[in-house]
Amino acid sequence: MNEPKSIKRWERRLMVMIAVLALAIMLDLPSLLPSGPTTEPAPATTLTAPATQPLRGEILDATTNEPLVGVRVWLPEYNVATQTNELGTFELVVPGENSGRVKLRASFEGYENLNQDPITGDHQNTYKMSYLNSRPQSQRP
Repeated sequence: MNEPKSIKRWERRLMVMIAVLALAIMLDLPSLLPSGPTTEPAPATTLTAPATQPLRGEILDATTNEPLVGVRVWLPEYNVATQTNELGTFELVVPGENSGRVKLRASFEGYENLNQDPITGDHQNTYKMSYLNSRPQSQRP
């Protein structure tokens, strides 16, 4: 079948344009491409850790002012817990940007439970725990 000359001419031009476009893409030569609207790549998304607030403190025996080692300390509303170290100190990390009061709970065998509502932040709180009233003086450490 014989095609008119004008169709063959357009076909050749189209093939040349495709070849130039392919070469420009392969060589990353945007100057060979016609100018027009460009799309910039989307900015990279930066993942940031959620903000946190520290809650630090020490727990002492109310009578002797000695540090209590191994006291279980927790924040019930955040499901976060720890124990006091050999110096009677602890550190909890409060999730979120909550820089207000939290519910601090502490328990230690032979002592009354501690229920406090401290303010979070970069400071040290001191708490004192008292013996249970039912414990005889002779059995106290």
